[in-house]
Amino acid sequence: MANDADKDKDKATGGTPAGTPTVLNKLKKWGDYGSFGVPMVAERILPMKTPLTEQILKDWSHTLEEPPRHVHTVDSFIEAQREEGRQVGLIVDLCNHDCLYREDIPDGVRYQHIWCIAKEVPGDEFIQQFVEVVGNFHDQHPDQFVAVHCSYGFNRTGFMICCYLILKRKLSIEEAMKKFKESRDPGIKHEKFKKELCRRFGTAEETRPDAEGKNKDTPVEERKNMDEGRLTSLDAEMNEDLREETRQHKISGSTGRPARLSQDSMHSVSSLDSLQSLLADLEEIKDDQVLGDDEDQGSLYAGKTKSEKKIKKKLKKACAVM
Repeated sequence: MANDADKDKDKATGGTPAGTPTVLNKLKKWGDYGSFGVPMVAERILPMKTPLTEQILKDWSHTLEEPPRHVHTVDSFIEAQREEGRQVGLIVDLCNHDCLYREDIPDGVRYQHIWCIAKEVPGDEFIQQFVEVVGNFHDQHPDQFVAVHCSYGFNRTGFMICCYLILKRKLSIEEAMKKFKESRDPGIKHEKFKKELCRRFGTAEETRPDAEGKNKDTPVEERKNMDEGRLTSLDAEMNEDLREETRQHKISGSTGRPARLSQDSMHSVSSLDSLQSLLADLEEIKDDQVLGDDEDQGSLYAGKTKSEKKIKKKLKKACAVM
């Protein structure tokens, strides 16, 4: 009877005993992911998935229809980094289960286990512990790399590394997430981890300027007031430009061609008042235009009407949106 119960339990878990680490129940998924990311050279950090021992892979091979695409062991990882001139001196394990490769850790490589539950955002104490562990290690061994992993090396790993980059390396949220994505594509996968980064670090106190020298993190109301001030100044200049262009067109309006405003004028219109003023000017221009000789009158009028309708349609649409 007990044997039948064990068989039923194995069947319910896809042939694997209950209570085992999730990664072993999803060994194919683990094998499909790349073993480790592109090294963050300046920060001396390497994200990766959890290594497994050769014995575990052998014992669990019956759960796979074919061998894993990307086998990842501590030995192969350390050797691959050594061949590239990189020395790994610390492995930080973020999994919420016992280490799956403890016996494979070589002498000279430190190991730190920070127990973080899968699919849950790590709390303050775990973040602080991670930042301190990595920071202290780099202070003592500035030339050595720190390897960081959870089960697959994306969410908990990405979140913790981004916290370190923001708190210790003074990167912005965007810069940190971009750097991690470049290292281990596609980056942090679960949206709640990204939102937590923004909640924690996306405050009004951030003063990192963007490429134009403006503050990305200026509060919304303050940015809105700044933009309205710029629009007011632009409107005054635009109204004068439109009046001048209208006068110039009336002076030379005997060509029989439809009214045509410059691209600069069109792109500079920035508020509802300016757009409505422009529409009124177009109506006035229409009344003053000369169509030309009688034999060309029909085609010229058709072209003029089509052009004006096209312009006015775009402008009215813009007015409706603003």
